[in-house]
Amino acid sequence: MAEKRRKYSREFKVEAVHRFTRDHKLKKVYYCLPVTIIPIEMYFFIVNDHIILRNLIVTIFIVVLAIMASVEFYNNRTKKNRNLYIVLISLNLIYGVFLLARAIAWLLNPRDSLFIAGIAHQLYFFIVTVFEMGFGISWLMMNNQRLEEELLASKDKLQATVSELKKAISEVKTLSGIIPICMHCKEIRDDQGYWNQIEKFVSEHSEAEFSHGICPQCMEEKYPDLYASDSS
Repeated sequence: MAEKRRKYSREFKVEAVHRFTRDHKLKKVYYCLPVTIIPIEMYFFIVNDHIILRNLIVTIFIVVLAIMASVEFYNNRTKKNRNLYIVLISLNLIYGVFLLARAIAWLLNPRDSLFIAGIAHQLYFFIVTVFEMGFGISWLMMNNQRLEEELLASKDKLQATVSELKKAISEVKTLSGIIPICMHCKEIRDDQGYWNQIEKFVSEHSEAEFSHGICPQCMEEKYPDLYASDSS
């Protein structure tokens, strides 16, 4: 049971790395990897009860997963997270080498038993605990770094939106105050002292557009013949 927990724990860590760096799930085929070594483990558990070889097989599998996690970090490093990812890559590789060295040492010295509370085993479990704590702290640092990056990105996006709104507001033209207009020709005097047609002035100082027509009074005054024919 302990060996299975170790295998699937590393598998889940690879899944976590993949989701964190690539933002999508690991392919399901990778979860079939632990199944491939089950027959070998069962052989060394039922047919030939050899805990040392079984431990070596599980260790090799864990080392492969550690390398996979390191490759994920290496392929997805950026300028901002480069140093932190290099630390995680180093932790994974050193951890894998340490586990493999311990499994090989046990293979070469089979008299060393797990059930003997020697200094070597105490040192081993202490180092493993330190590594696991290091992984946990590193994940917290990665999560904090991502939150900071997302916060900065949101801040930049907000500033861009505010700038666009300010620009849009500055482009909105309105008329206000006292407008000097000729009492005869109805032209309007602008801020530079020039007289402009009312259509030009209003168009330049607002979003309004003009469509010209003629009222009945002007029609009768300017075009009496047309007005008379229309009236009849």
